[in-house]
Order: sequence, then structure tokens, then C-alpha cells
Amino acid sequence: MLSLLIYRKCTMKDSWFLYGSLVVSLIVMRVPYIGQALRVLNTMVHESGHALAAIIMSGKVVKVELFANLSGTTHTVNSGKLATVVVGLTGYFFASAFAWIASLLVSDSMGRWLIVLLMAMAVINLVFYVRNGFGMLWLALFIAGCGLILSKGGNELLHFVAIVLMVLLLVDSVMSAIELMVISVKTPGKAGDASMLAKTTGIPPQLFALIFVGIAILAVADAIIRFFPSLKSLF
Repeated sequence: MLSLLIYRKCTMKDSWFLYGSLVVSLIVMRVPYIGQALRVLNTMVHESGHALAAIIMSGKVVKVELFANLSGTTHTVNSGKLATVVVGLTGYFFASAFAWIASLLVSDSMGRWLIVLLMAMAVINLVFYVRNGFGMLWLALFIAGCGLILSKGGNELLHFVAIVLMVLLLVDSVMSAIELMVISVKTPGKAGDASMLAKTTGIPPQLFALIFVGIAILAVADAIIRFFPSLKSLF
């Protein structure tokens, strides 16, 4: 009986910490400049997905660019039409999958490894691919911040930072896909990956954008169902 009571108190504490951190994260995302700077994280993950797909498909990554307006580009040389389609599809898919993995790591109290993974991704991008000024500066600051937190932060700070990063990835994986959907309807020729895929396949960009939105929502919904504690555990 005593062990069950202790377990219940721990669960309640963890749940309050998680949901409290979620609220703080959402507020931070709305802070001018700071929130936008943090949201470049999803752009890095998205463009890394393109780069990884190009390498797997025997292509070449020429360069990656990250911009302050949350956009990004990955310039690749692909081995054929199939490779071009795979590379085009992978950005949004990879961002959604990584957000799901982030939720898994945080739920298993492995937030440290989420920070390590993102830091490693940033290092690879800075060393090999990103060459535009803003992108290099953002990556350098992100790497320095992650290194400082990993070396000096206690367990609670690490867990909080991991939750913030997870929320950024979850929210932006959906929001970026929805924004693409809106652009594909208003200006189909300027819908990024969806426009490129439309030119390659002849399929309307709106359909690709809709697929990206669906995948993102499914990934986030599954992550919430699987890894987020029930709100009942707060009481």
C-alpha cells in the first residue's frame, strides 16, 4: 500500500512537471525573436532529413541553408527521378518521425540523449553542409548551448530543456506542414517541397501538402496517446 502511494506521488510530480513545462514551452515560443530563433530547430531537422535521404539514395549534398524566417533549403544532386521524389518527401516525414522519437526519449527519462542527438545533428550540419551566415551562427550558438547544459545542468534542468525541445519539434512539425498546405492553395508554385514534387511527378502540390499534414498530425497524436501521462494523473 505504501509503495503504491509513493508511486502515485512520483507519477503526480512527474506529470505536473511535464505539463507545466509544456505550458512554459508554448509561452516561450511566442516570445518575439527568442521563440522564432528556437523554432529554427525544426528547420534544421527538416533539412537534415533531406540531406540524409540524398546520401542514402546515392546522391550528393551540395549545401544546406537555414534562415531566420524559419525557412531552409537543401541543395542536392540526385541520381534520378525516384531519388528526387524520395529526397523531396523526406523532409516533412523525417521531422514528424523525429518529433515522435523525441517524445519517446522524454517519456523514458532519456531527455539527455535527445539533446545529444540534436547537438550531433547540429555539429554535422555546421562542419559539412551549412555555409550561410545565419545558419552557421545559429548552429554554433545551439551547439554551445547544448554543450553547456549537458556539462553543467542537473537532471531537472536537462529534463526541462528536453521537454522544451520536444514541444518545439512536435508543434512545428504540424504547423510547418499546415503552413505549406495554405501556401500550396494560395500560390501553388511557391509551396517548397510540394511544388518541387509536383513538377517532378505531375501530381498537384496540394495533395503532397495534405499528405504531409496528415502524417504530422498522426505522428503527434500517436506520440501524445503513447507517451503523455493522462491528465487524471495530475489529481
